[in-house]
Amino acid sequence: ADQSLDRQIQIPLYALLAVLVAHALSGTSSFSLPHLSTHLPHSIQTLLPTWARHLPILAPFATELPNASRNSKFSASPHDSYWTTTGYAGPFRSDAVGFGHPLTALHNLTRACLGLSYEVREEKTYNNFGSSFLPDDLHYRQTYFDRYPWNSWLSQADQEPSFWNRKYEKGFKDVFFVLTGIFVFTVLRALVVRYVLMPIAFYCVPEAKEQRSRAAQLAGERQKRRTCTRFAEQAWVSLWGIFSLTLSLYVASQEPYWTSELALWTEWPFKQMSGLSKFYYLLQTSFWVQQVIVINVEDRRNDHWQMLSHHIVTILLLLGSYVSHFTPMGNVILILMDPCDILLSTAKCLRYAGQQTLCDVFFGLFMLGWIFTRHVLYNRALYSCIATARAKLPEIPGATMKDYWGFRTYNALSLVILLCILQVILCIWLVMIIRVAYRVVTGQGAADTRSDEESDEEIDVQE
Repeated sequence: ADQSLDRQIQIPLYALLAVLVAHALSGTSSFSLPHLSTHLPHSIQTLLPTWARHLPILAPFATELPNASRNSKFSASPHDSYWTTTGYAGPFRSDAVGFGHPLTALHNLTRACLGLSYEVREEKTYNNFGSSFLPDDLHYRQTYFDRYPWNSWLSQADQEPSFWNRKYEKGFKDVFFVLTGIFVFTVLRALVVRYVLMPIAFYCVPEAKEQRSRAAQLAGERQKRRTCTRFAEQAWVSLWGIFSLTLSLYVASQEPYWTSELALWTEWPFKQMSGLSKFYYLLQTSFWVQQVIVINVEDRRNDHWQMLSHHIVTILLLLGSYVSHFTPMGNVILILMDPCDILLSTAKCLRYAGQQTLCDVFFGLFMLGWIFTRHVLYNRALYSCIATARAKLPEIPGATMKDYWGFRTYNALSLVILLCILQVILCIWLVMIIRVAYRVVTGQGAADTRSDEESDEEIDVQE
């Protein structure tokens, strides 16, 4: 287990460091390759190849536009500098159409890996620099801000929205952000599990019963180690569920559908998203893709294929709702999923810690929450997707109610089918939950029927 966690830390961490180094070397800062090549000592410069000694700065080419250097020309004046599209090929011209200088292309790639892409730039006109209490005279305003510089933030705050409130569109480069998120989650999970949750687990999980023989004692220690590992894994799921539920509720509270179900459909398509909404949605996609890796790394469970199917359907729903602009409904489904994950993981941790009574209490809350959120509210949302959506979705030119059973688009019909498949999986798990409830009622205590193939019970070793 420790070796597996070490690999989960080292390999993704090296990949993330490589992206950060590539981003710094290909950028416009003092750490960039062109800047370093001109400021290194002469003794080191002689070791560099000729092409690396005289690289021009990349600042004029710091743009998301492909092959911007083919259309740009640097024009200098006594007062300022600016770029105009004159058709002149700049110093980073490439013969390949749609591809700029290799360093520029690399920087655009790493920027997509490390941040959100496709920001919507809204051109705004401010008659008084965003400050209503100042007259329109330009000279007076400039003199005012020069004399009282602490008030200049008023102008900047009006013109530049915060990162989370900026608007973003969607595109292919979002895939790179998701890939980076997978590496981040892999490293973060391994670090938290090994260095934070495992020590807590060793403190909370009771010691194995002392045995007379050495073999029995070693078996008990191995059993505690496995139990501590499961405790840490479930604690991580619980921590993520709390964070995810909190963030998803906050994101939903900032959107129109928080108070109106009809806004889920009448405002469609949601082609633009706030920075926070896009970050949250791509983060969720990264997490669930990484979960597919996790269930194949951990000890295989009895319901491995159901769990794998659940994760694949969830990923398809996230991707499908993202590209077809149904992200609000995707967020609603995610909100309904998180509470039960928190309760179930907490109940498992309590069981591993030997707190069987508290485990039974949390399992009872989990069962009630499962039925209410994943069957009552979920089916209510599914009904809205089937009935309300067909009635309230805006008309699409050329489409009729006969197209795709009245769902307007093939994407909408596909998402409804995936939601139905997910409900079938949830019903299968409900049967397993009822079995556990029967064990609790009959006094046997809650035990996860979806556990590892090896029994979660303590190993009874006889001499």
